[in-house]
Amino acid sequence: MSERRPEVSIAIPAYGRPLQLAQAIESVLAQSFDDLELVISDDGGDAEELARSYGDPRVRYLANPTRLGMAANWEAALERSRGRYVGLLMDDDRLLPGYVETLHGVLERHADVGIAFANHLFDRDGELEPRPELIAPGLHRDILLTLVRFNPVPICSTLFRRDVVARLLPLPDTHTADFIMMMRAALARVAFFYVAEPLMIYRVHGEQLSGRPEFRQQVLDMWERFDFPAESEVARVHRETPMWH
Repeated sequence: MSERRPEVSIAIPAYGRPLQLAQAIESVLAQSFDDLELVISDDGGDAEELARSYGDPRVRYLANPTRLGMAANWEAALERSRGRYVGLLMDDDRLLPGYVETLHGVLERHADVGIAFANHLFDRDGELEPRPELIAPGLHRDILLTLVRFNPVPICSTLFRRDVVARLLPLPDTHTADFIMMMRAALARVAFFYVAEPLMIYRVHGEQLSGRPEFRQQVLDMWERFDFPAESEVARVHRETPMWH
């Protein structure tokens, strides 16, 4: 008899942040939706004791034999996940208790939606504030221009259908892998559904990759991976959007 697969997988690519990782793990195990697995893809090799300390059969710990780097570890975490639906949670962020139940419900109710995502809270030294609303809640069948204008889809408050994830891999070695995944999905005409309720907490701190000077250059370089005619609407929106300059 084949092993039963969980309904939902939450994958955490971990690297050297044990305190924050513990909070991320606990936020997954505290979900109101129980039929899930937590996949920890450890790129530092030092999280096994922590992972096993929970004694929870839903936790699967997998250490990389050699360090993969950020994007490759994301890919490893996603590929190791077995659920019908898959979410990716960074090891310094955490989910609110209704994240899985809410987004799973969206995907169950809307068979044509490939990616469900929600708003989130910023955690600035313990002070929580919601991200400003950028787009209307509900169904977005063609999200490409919205992505280029607002970048509204946070990877850590997103739940994918498993077959959609497979179409977005492999990932290039870049710190902008999340935006590349969303652009690939949009270009493939995957339907998105946005929930305005904050369901994830994004920690703001000085060690984040997005705060490093090289990240800005990678954002600019990332655009060159996509071939849009200069006269196209998406190229026009790109030229007129401040985040690209």
